[in-house]
Amino acid sequence: MVSALVVAALSIPTLGCVASPKSVILSTPPPSPYRAFTDPRAVTIRGYSGAAMEAFITRDDAYLLFNTSNVAPHIAALQYARWVDAQTLVYQGEIQGANQPDALSGTPTMDRDGDLNSVSPRSYSRTLSTIYSGQFDSGRLNGLHLVSRISPRTPGAWTSTSR
Repeated sequence: MVSALVVAALSIPTLGCVASPKSVILSTPPPSPYRAFTDPRAVTIRGYSGAAMEAFITRDDAYLLFNTSNVAPHIAALQYARWVDAQTLVYQGEIQGANQPDALSGTPTMDRDGDLNSVSPRSYSRTLSTIYSGQFDSGRLNGLHLVSRISPRTPGAWTSTSR
């Protein structure tokens, strides 16, 4: 089981794709003034064969965080892999404490303090909130909680209250 992913291409404009019955033609997007991702390369996730979506590389470059496919019948769940070398990762499994059965968990990102933040509608009907956070530690998410700086009273509003 091996999954390939183009890491640097995750944050650059998407290539246009034109399909015909016998081929797929990729067209290059127009030049962008943003040049941070100039050398995309494919990487391999050993032990994982599914879709590695919305990937994030931790600040210490130790892990790749990602979610699985959310195409039915799948429900996106947070996963992680450990880097072996510049182009190879080893799948480690689900991020323990991050996922809830039957509720999407996706779009992982991490702040400078090691707090993993992600999206999950698991409590939306009660809280009007979908952003969760917890401390990431070697594949485990501790202290998972709703991010309190997002207003539970006004959808989409940001408050200045800290947790």
